[in-house]
This record gives sequence, structure tokens and C-alpha cells, in this order.
Amino acid sequence: MEPLLPRTTDDVDELVAQAQRLAGELRSILPSTAVRWTMARLVVDMNGYYSNLIEGRKTMPLNIDVALALDSSAEETVRNQELHTAHCLAEKALRERLDCEPETKVYSGDFLCWIHQEFFKHSGDEHLWAKSENGKKYRIEPGRVRDYQVKVGAHIPPDHNVLDQFLKRFETFYGSQVSVSQRVLGTPPPTTV
Repeated sequence: MEPLLPRTTDDVDELVAQAQRLAGELRSILPSTAVRWTMARLVVDMNGYYSNLIEGRKTMPLNIDVALALDSSAEETVRNQELHTAHCLAEKALRERLDCEPETKVYSGDFLCWIHQEFFKHSGDEHLWAKSENGKKYRIEPGRVRDYQVKVGAHIPPDHNVLDQFLKRFETFYGSQVSVSQRVLGTPPPTTV
């Protein structure tokens, strides 16, 4: 996790300014908020794709869309549909919560666990099972920090014994940062999945 991004530097300030300029250009090219947020939905799909890929599930977004439209019952497609939908629903819940509770401490361990719970609430029971680093099957507890070592695809995450320290460090460092997302994107219209 270290080194963490610096609190502020000329480089970071310039990146924020550039993001704001680009957002302004996007607004002038696409003045419709609905169109901008439709484009943002594409990013949600992209995030779902990469998150699935990290988990070792390579399913192209177009294939997921086709499967959803055709209500395919192919087992692998259904599993990937569930995960893709879970990502979209978790992001929707996150946006809604932040709209209603703008002072939420988004860098807190509690909030991160809440996101974890939202994702697994929609992902189906079979996705609540995984294998530890030594191959032992374990149940994922939605919204809780794990108390065992795991391997996710080819990635070996931090040891479970230090996760609370990681979460505290993450909150301490990033919790004092100013988010520019609302200034850049504005408030989204209601979304449906």
C-alpha cells in the first residue's frame, strides 16, 4: 500500500485541473447530463469486466449484454452475469448512499465493508465460496474482513493479520483528501440496472 499518493503536489494539482478542464470540454461537446451519465454507465460495465477478469473470469461486456438480453441459461454465462450485475447494483447503491449521505466517510473500513456487503448481496450463493492460498475452501463473509490468507487469481493479497492496520492507514491518509469527483461529474440522474 505504500507509498501512498501524496496529499498535494504540483503534479496532483495539475492533474485535478486537467480533469476539470476535460470535464468542461465534455460538457460543451455533450451538454446533456443524461448523455454524459450514459457514457459513465459504460465505465461501470468496464469496471465490472476488469473486476471479473481479476477473479479469473474473462467475459466480454458485449457477451454479457447479449446474454442478459437473451436470458441465456448457460452456466458460465449466468455466473458472469450475476457478478457483472452485482458490480452494477453495488455501484448504484454506493451512488444513492452518497447522494443521501454526502458526509459519509468513504475511506473508512466500515464503508469499505459496506461496499463489500452490497456486492455480495447480489452475487449469488456460489460466489460466496473461494479457496485459500493452500487450496482449502472457505466461505466469504459479506461485509467482514477476512481472517485467513487467500489468493485471488494470480494475486496474493496482504496477510489477514494486517488488514485492520491497512484499513486504518488507508482511512487516516485518504480520509483527509478532498474528492473532486462531484465537482468534475456533478450529480448523476437516477439510474436503473
